[in-house]
Amino acid sequence: MASEAEQDPTVAQLVLRARTLHADPLPRGRQEAVAHLRRLGWTANELHDRLTVMRCLKEAA
Repeated sequence: MASEAEQDPTVAQLVLRARTLHADPLPRGRQEAVAHLRRLGWTANELHDRLTVMRCLKEAA
């Protein structure tokens, strides 16, 4: 299963995006920080959903 996820282009794209967002420093302004965290959260959620569909993870309760 893990090798299947590693070869999936959608998973690779989402992992790269999550790593990039995580590496970026948190903006100082409130609105910018909230927007950054929302993008990171959205990306993590999309990755979780994709891995769940691929049966690499169990669905969240």
